Amino acid sequence: MADPASISAHVRALARPQTAQRAAGALVDLSAEVANRDALAKAGAIPPLISLLRDGSDGAKSYAAAALGNIALTDGYKVVIAEAGAIPPLISLVRAGSASAQAQAAGALRTLSLNEDNKLAMESAGAIPPLVALVKNGNDAGKRLGASALWSLSLLNTLRVAIHEEGGLAVLLAVLRDGSKNAKHEALGALCNLSRNEECKVTLATTGAILALITVLRDGTNNESAAGTLWHLAAKDDYKADIAAAGGIPLLCDLLSDEHDMTKMNAAGALWELSGNDENKIAINRAGGIPPLVALLGNGRDIARIRAAGALWNLAVNDENKVVIHQAGGIPPLVTLLSVSGSGSEKAAGALANLARNSTAAVAIVEAGGISALVAVMSPDNSRVTR
Repeated sequence: MADPASISAHVRALARPQTAQRAAGALVDLSAEVANRDALAKAGAIPPLISLLRDGSDGAKSYAAAALGNIALTDGYKVVIAEAGAIPPLISLVRAGSASAQAQAAGALRTLSLNEDNKLAMESAGAIPPLVALVKNGNDAGKRLGASALWSLSLLNTLRVAIHEEGGLAVLLAVLRDGSKNAKHEALGALCNLSRNEECKVTLATTGAILALITVLRDGTNNESAAGTLWHLAAKDDYKADIAAAGGIPLLCDLLSDEHDMTKMNAAGALWELSGNDENKIAINRAGGIPPLVALLGNGRDIARIRAAGALWNLAVNDENKVVIHQAGGIPPLVTLLSVSGSGSEKAAGALANLARNSTAAVAIVEAGGISALVAVMSPDNSRVTR
């Protein structure tokens, strides 16, 4: 931790025009260390840094935004900085600051937006149009940090609508196609959130997003968000065939064995949705998707198990798939999943009910101890077990 006297001296220097820029630069370095952030805030650094956002030189504005962004990384100060009035001048910097100040201000807004109240305050203060413009017209750092801010803001559905209406999807897709690796990562995270919105789904699918996402999967980068976006798009029946035609099914099947849990979960979710299409049921089997889906039943996180069971429920409608699921060892883990409360047991029951229409699989279900649970879910008033 820095010497308290040194911190106080730098904070006092913020108030003098001839020393403000140098002092703000020093605070950027100091605030990069977690231990110094509380000391800086208690020494009164936040108000003069906000004043510099409005009245400082270009360099001082950039440093002030960076220092505030660093201090805001400590959770308690996200609200303190916002309540001190930082959001409007940060937005002004994104709109009309130097390239460096624009990027640093976007980064600070991104950090502040990790607080939900701050998200709403930013939208009310007009943050979305300049952030979209920065992603469109900024330098690489501006595009990356602007997209990162939109990624965070797009966690709220109301803000997804605002980003869509401002033309954010097109500029984020442009970064996904032609941006730097890091900028693509941030843009894709934003697109994944935005694709949860129904209007955004339509816009994305009709402006070439599916092919762009498949390209990301082929490149092997950002698989988690790309698979998640395809999962959201595949929820609409119109796009199930489009994703398959673009070559998405084999790539998603491969991701079921990815080293990252979230990637596997998103791939399983996408295949669950895609398997609602009869042709896709066949394609998933031919792409080798059934064994890794079965493996997820036993080895995946709870969410992955539920999504894998949902996919197998759909896939087991197809007679050939029934055989493959049985041969892949799918029945014992599905029976085990019956004992789990919630949607996992429902999906496992649905898959087993479909599998039971194959005589060999039916015997295996009995031998695995699944019959009593299946009797309960296959009662005449239960219509949820076939798809």
